[in-house]
Amino acid sequence: MKTQNTIATILSYSGSTTIGLFLGHLIRSGEAIWALAGVGAALSGVSIAMNIDKKIWKALEICNSDYPEDETTQVAQPQLDVLAKANGLGLSMRF
Repeated sequence: MKTQNTIATILSYSGSTTIGLFLGHLIRSGEAIWALAGVGAALSGVSIAMNIDKKIWKALEICNSDYPEDETTQVAQPQLDVLAKANGLGLSMRF
């Protein structure tokens, strides 16, 4: 698991750097190198996909499940929070 986290972190930094290079070149010269943006987005996307675990899929199933049609049953609305800590940003969903 630690190896997977290390690889995901390297891909995340690489993707962010590549997107930053794309934006810097776009601002400086006015020319868009879309291949650079695509590579950065792909690297960032892979790093996000590597960090998804079973708890996230379970939360998505609960959140996307059909609500009961009976009006007497109360369904708890999910609460989404953005967290900021010294080592990064995150999302928290509570039911």
